Amino acid sequence: MSTANAPMWAPRQQARRPSDGEAVVIIDIDQFAAIRQRHGDTAVDQVSLAVAEQLRHLLRPQDRLALVGNEAFMAVMPGVDSDALADIQSRLMCAVESMRIALSGAHWQLSCLTGGAARGSQRIGLDGVVRAADNALYDARRRRGARSPV
Repeated sequence: MSTANAPMWAPRQQARRPSDGEAVVIIDIDQFAAIRQRHGDTAVDQVSLAVAEQLRHLLRPQDRLALVGNEAFMAVMPGVDSDALADIQSRLMCAVESMRIALSGAHWQLSCLTGGAARGSQRIGLDGVVRAADNALYDARRRRGARSPV
């Protein structure tokens, strides 16, 4: 991930052909940097596997989940439209935030932000949907920062 305040996706040269209904949700895990600093890369790998397993329980077999950057997962879900997106984002966020992780005597409660986007029959490729989801994640980070106590 490039920075905490800028979108992490760079456009690719060629986008996939549009299909009817496809959604992308990016799940940015807040504690990965702190876990890496305190426990190292191996601990982050262990937590990443646990988070991936938790998220896969909510996803369908045709959905794809990938770890991207150092602190985020991306779910690509064919056949999902914008009407279902908010509910899916909420369920994925709740799944992550219900996790309690024990590492070398320290206990971590995970939290995250999500950004999501969907397309119907719009003439945009998957890269466009990914950029829109990344922009939504960036907006969520900005809104969280605006709510920080002064």
